[in-house]
Amino acid sequence: MPGRAVAGPARTAPCGQDDNRAVHEVTAHVRPGEVVVLTMPEPRPVALLGDLLATQAPVRGAVAVPAADVERTVTAVRERLAKEAGLRARWRAGELSYDVYGMRAEDES
Repeated sequence: MPGRAVAGPARTAPCGQDDNRAVHEVTAHVRPGEVVVLTMPEPRPVALLGDLLATQAPVRGAVAVPAADVERTVTAVRERLAKEAGLRARWRAGELSYDVYGMRAEDES
């Protein structure tokens, strides 16, 4: 969907050329929070994931990312992971999210 972003562990579905059998299989195994990445040996204008298969995804806790958005999505995931790693280091060093995010200052004003 336009304007949406997604992040999570990747589960790859290596599809055969012009064959979406792997999509059916990965749909049975995907777990909430995982990002399914569909691959095919040669890029072609075929529908590996259509409306009927996409209907199953949310029930399994999955979402679809159009191929055109993969690079941007991967960049966003890496940025989020780096940001979270930095925050974890700050929390381990004793800083509190309550202070860092300015909540204490708001509460005391």
